[in-house]
Amino acid sequence: MSAKHWTEETFIENPLLFIPELLGRLGKAEEEARRLESVFGELGVPEDGLVLDLACGVGRHSIALAKHGFRVVGVDVSPAYIAKAEELAAVEGVSGSCSFVTGDMRRLKEFLGGHRFDAAICMFTSLGYYDADTDRDVLTQVKMRSRDRGVLVVEMMNRSYAERSLTRKRFSMDGEMLRLEESFFDKEASRLRAVWRMYRPRGLDLEYVGSIRFDNRLYTRRELVDLAESAGWENNRVYGGLDRGEFREDSKKAVLIAW
Repeated sequence: MSAKHWTEETFIENPLLFIPELLGRLGKAEEEARRLESVFGELGVPEDGLVLDLACGVGRHSIALAKHGFRVVGVDVSPAYIAKAEELAAVEGVSGSCSFVTGDMRRLKEFLGGHRFDAAICMFTSLGYYDADTDRDVLTQVKMRSRDRGVLVVEMMNRSYAERSLTRKRFSMDGEMLRLEESFFDKEASRLRAVWRMYRPRGLDLEYVGSIRFDNRLYTRRELVDLAESAGWENNRVYGGLDRGEFREDSKKAVLIAW
């Protein structure tokens, strides 16, 4: 087994294989930013508040929130994604409102300086890259860098949904490449493990391009609340989506809102 953590292999060594997936989600960013803005407004985040975007990828949420008037610091472990985020921010004319930092969210104190955030977001099942102890430490670090009444929003896949639905094999088109996706939910470890193999059509044949893997720790509603509470977040609510619909055991998403 490789000694490297899967995030290094996927996001640093093979970032271009996942970029089409990230870019394909840009169209959803505006709607998600509106819903985040609604949460922030109800919980007292200033209209020009400072937001931390953990594991920001190519900056889709950072840029959308900046267009809504927030100041944003996006953090991602991938230099390639940070470079793309800076490029997209410049195109959208919000470079002055959002900045991007290449860094590991496990070591926020090394590169966030004295920033105090009004809100922090961690989207797209980015919490869970490591293990429960590490996730608790990440949320603790975020809490320490949040202002009084700072708001936390975590969006991730619901463990119960993955357990029931996500042991599968499927083909899909990812940009110009064919993707074979194999996923398996490990109940004992509470981890969703997946491998994506990419192929490029060459006439009637397929040319193998490469593969990337994912290995996410997922949580039940109760586990997610306990995790946040143990990290110092005293008020915790879990919903079935960013629209704050009711959470059910079969909800695909679990959205934690805490302060």
